[in-house]
Parts: sequence; structure tokens; C-alpha cells
Amino acid sequence: MFHLESTSQNNRPCVTVEGRISTKKLRTQKLRRNAVDDSHIPSSHKENSEKERLCCDAIVNDRIRNILKERPDLHNRFFVVVENEFGVAKCVCSTLKPTLLPYPELYDSSECAIFVARYLEYEPLEDSRKPPNTIPSPSQVIDWGIGDCFDFSIVLTSFLLGSGYDAYVVYGEAPEWLSNRDRSHTSYETFMYPGKIREVKKTFSSMIDHDVIEEPSTGTNCRGSCEWTSCCAESEPCCRKVHCWVLVRSNNRSLASTPCEYFIEPSTGEQYDISSSPYLCIHALWNDKNYWVNTKKDEETPRAPRTLTLNRDDGWVAVFDCSSSNNNDRLIFDPPLSWVKSLSLSLEERVLNTFKNSDVRVLLCDRRKIELYSDEAQLQGIEKKVIEFEDNACLNPIRIVECFGELRTDGLMRRLKLPIKQAFHEWYRRTSKYAIKEWIEAVGDKRIINFHPRGRPDGLESIHEVFGKKVVYTYINRHDNLSQIIVEVVWADEIITKTTESLVLPSGDGTQNAIATKITEMYSLRSAMNSTDHQVAARALSLTEKVLVIDYYDKNEGIQKVQVRKNTRIRGSNNIGPNDLEDGSDFQNIVKVEKQMISNIRRLHSETLELLRNRKRDDETVL
Repeated sequence: MFHLESTSQNNRPCVTVEGRISTKKLRTQKLRRNAVDDSHIPSSHKENSEKERLCCDAIVNDRIRNILKERPDLHNRFFVVVENEFGVAKCVCSTLKPTLLPYPELYDSSECAIFVARYLEYEPLEDSRKPPNTIPSPSQVIDWGIGDCFDFSIVLTSFLLGSGYDAYVVYGEAPEWLSNRDRSHTSYETFMYPGKIREVKKTFSSMIDHDVIEEPSTGTNCRGSCEWTSCCAESEPCCRKVHCWVLVRSNNRSLASTPCEYFIEPSTGEQYDISSSPYLCIHALWNDKNYWVNTKKDEETPRAPRTLTLNRDDGWVAVFDCSSSNNNDRLIFDPPLSWVKSLSLSLEERVLNTFKNSDVRVLLCDRRKIELYSDEAQLQGIEKKVIEFEDNACLNPIRIVECFGELRTDGLMRRLKLPIKQAFHEWYRRTSKYAIKEWIEAVGDKRIINFHPRGRPDGLESIHEVFGKKVVYTYINRHDNLSQIIVEVVWADEIITKTTESLVLPSGDGTQNAIATKITEMYSLRSAMNSTDHQVAARALSLTEKVLVIDYYDKNEGIQKVQVRKNTRIRGSNNIGPNDLEDGSDFQNIVKVEKQMISNIRRLHSETLELLRNRKRDDETVL
């Protein structure tokens, strides 16, 4: 195998920002020890065919050696033959296995890249100054569920080739932050939606996802002037690390709105325009048909080429060159066919929403921690959690966003929590069994419950409660034109009640109770009314002063007439007109109205308490 020999004395292990180091050597040794009964292992994985032996010998002994005689400085760029997981030397071109997965969702390059980046666990190279000593088959990488940048690139390229893309594995150098998957400078929008092709040299402005987070965060440091190229000094060798990624060239799968050529970072799924990418240089690239070496020196290679032509005039030399019949310095043959067994994924129904080896992926970006869960892996049904921190050390959370799957029985779709303010905001689907649309609550301050339109038979649209002050029930499309009920309350220890018949409203959490002091019912005006109608506009019942105030709509004057009834128990009724002023008139109706208004408040408050209990119960046992 030809690769770069390290000359540096810095032997510290490479570590990703997630704290993972390379374990490929240990996995390979364990696989070889356990391969005593190798009947289930394909023979192509354990040995070379005659064509593979001839091909490898010809490449090493003839083709590459002849090139290195003229250009010995290209020694580190020939990564053509390398050992597989069983110690057998294989051509990297035949390690690719073009595979069309039986999932239409993965036929798109961006969706496929995101899937690979999240399905597999990423680990750094054992030595970031040279390519790995072992390249396992992509089928073994999928079985392990873990790999480095070379393993990720080979798996992703195999899937893209099977989907009809003109894809290549690229071997070169990249900044240290990219090889270690350090995205502390990556915007949240780019992090969560990596499929969009981007120009890296542009500046990033807002880092807030307005679909998830509504109010701006004062603790977020929006690095508007940050550029990828400023993350490390390109002249410093310590910042240049060996890396591997994917190139997609223009073909029949390309869209008119898509750039002709673009790079894909397999560890994150991000796509970059080839003319503006964070990669520093390209040593070589290959697909299942050929291997191309860049013979230009790094300083001669343009940092941001508009296209890669892969011809000799631009400094590219193909190892498998079939364009010439001169056998003095070239061998005319095709690379061997793939030796890898067929690639396959689990046939579970929700394979696209699962992760290999574990049920959660923890990712880090700028002051944020993202947790991605497999289906049914989290008891509360969480699929994604985003935790935003106030400081760079990620110790003080200021915002938590939780996204839930459709398996959630109560229809909860998304929850925003503000730990410092002790507040949360929840969004529910239309299929929620309680017809709840939104639930907003700040502990000790207020609670707002919005319902889906026409979700409740009584027409209740929202409940807005300011603790210790008032509760507002808003209605819509009621046949009796009731539009709003306002209940003024005080805490139980703040009032000396004048009667033993106080309307006590117990709290849902078992803490301090409230006492209602006034009930006001607001009615909307009917579209048609005659001169004899006495339509009620409002009814205000004071529970402390024993006063009922009724406002009527007047058709002729277009104003409200006010009737105040005092010195009786409580008077007023929907059937009493403005001229019914005698103390004893329709007393039974007056008592009936009083009981009805109080009974409505008791019922509404009881329903609110039931919603609180159901919410708590569903949150504890959701799946």
C-alpha cells in the first residue's frame, strides 16, 4: 500500500468534538480473531481472484513505480491498493459496491448523504497525517455501524452510484475542524438542514430557526462575520489533516437549479459548491471504473476550481488508462469487479428513522447540543431535541426545543422550554384528542390554552389565565352569541369573604387556591333583530357585592341600556326587559341565571383541571 509516511513527532490521538477516538484497529483485530468459522464469509473477502492478483501486481510493480520514477513526490497520493478487514490487499476501485437501496427517499443525493451521516457513527482517523492502513468493505462498515471519513465516503459513493449519480471518492486534505467534525462555528440552520448546496465563503447572519424558536435569544452569539476559511491558518501544517469526501459531477440526475459539480461532506451530510468549499487540496479521487492522481503540486492547484476535467492537461493521471495502446509505460486493462457482497439495510418498517448501534445521536454545533432519537427509543416520543446554551462551555441552558413523532398519542408535535423563565410553549396536531392547538405556560404567571377551530362542540377557542387575577374564556360560532367569559379572581388568603357561598377554584398543582369575585359574560350582536328584541350584550355578576348588571343592545339608538338591580339577592335574566324593575319580578329566573353562571365557571374550571391531569399523565406514559 502506498500512503504518506508520517514525519511528525506529535503522536497524540485524534479526537472528535464528541470525544470519540479511532477504534478501527481494535475492531479489525477482533474480527480476524473471531473468523475461525469463516463459512459465512464470502471467499472474495478472504482472498483475491487471479484477475485481482494480476491487477494489484501490475499496479504496484509497473504502473505506479513508473510514475514515481519521474515524480517521487507523488508517493503519498497513490492510495490504490490497501488491505481490507481480513488483511487482503484490494484495489480501492473494487471496494466500491454500487447499490440501489429499496427506499425512494434515498434516491436524492442530499437525503442519502444526511441518512449516512446520521445512521453511522463517525470516528476520526487513527493518524490524521496519513490515510488508514485498512479499508473495510462497505458492507462491514454498515454491519459495524461506525467508520472514519474514508469508510463514510465509500458507503455514500456506493449508494450514489447505485442511484445513477456520477460520484467519486475524493482523497485530500481538509482543515482540522472539518476532519474532527467540529461545527462550533456552524449556524444552526445549516446544521439542521445540511442538504442545501452552499457557498462557504459567504458570511452567516441569523442563527435562529424561526420555525422552532419564536423569541430571539439574548445569549446567542451570532457570528455574522465568520468565514470557514478563517477557522484555521492554511499555512500551518498542524491544521491540515488527511481527509476523504465525495464529489458528484454533472450527469442525467442533475437538475437545472443544481450546480454542475459539488462536494458532499459524508460525516455531516453538508453539500458545498465545488468553487467554494472548505477543502484545502485534492490528492486523488476514484470511482468503480478508475483512479485519478493529481500530479500538480499543492501550490499549483487552484483552491476553488470551477470544474474538474480529470484530463492530463490539467494534471490528472488515470491509473487504469484505456485510451492508449502504448504498453511501454501504461497497462491497458479495467479494474477488477467489486469484491464486496451486496449492501443491505434492515428491512424494518422505519429503517430511515433508526440509528446503528444506539438509539440516539448527540451532535454539537455553536452553543447547541442536538439529540436525534430513533423511533420509539424515547419514552416521551421525542425524535429531536435541541438544547441552546448561554455560554461556550455549554453549562447554562437557556432554551430547549423538543420535536415529537406521530406516535405520540396526545398529538403533541413540538415543545419549547425556557428554563430560566420557567416557561414552555407546546404545539399540538389537529388530531389531538383534546382538540388542543397550543399550550403556553409560565410558572406562577400565566397559562394560555388555544384550541383548534371547531375542535370543541361548545365553541371554546381559548383559555387565558393570569394566575391570581383573572381567567378569560373566548368562544366562537356560538348559537347563543356568547363570545367571552371573564372571571376575576384573587388568592384565597387575600380576601375576607362576606359570605360562606364563595366560589373557590382549586389549583391544579395542589398549591394555593383562588376565589372568584366577579363573572362577566360578553355576547355579540345578532345580524338581525327587531324593535321588540331585548338582546343581552353583557351580564356582570359581582359575587362580593351581590349585584347583577345587565347590558342590552338597542336597535333604534344603537347603544346599550344598562339595568342595575340592587337590594335583592341577585336579579337579572335573559328574559327580563329594561322595564321589568320590580323587585319580585321573575325571581326564579334571576336565581336560575345566577346558578347557571356559577355552574358554567365550575364546569370550565373542572375541565381545565382535567386537561392538566391528562397532560401530566400522557407526558409520563406516552408510548
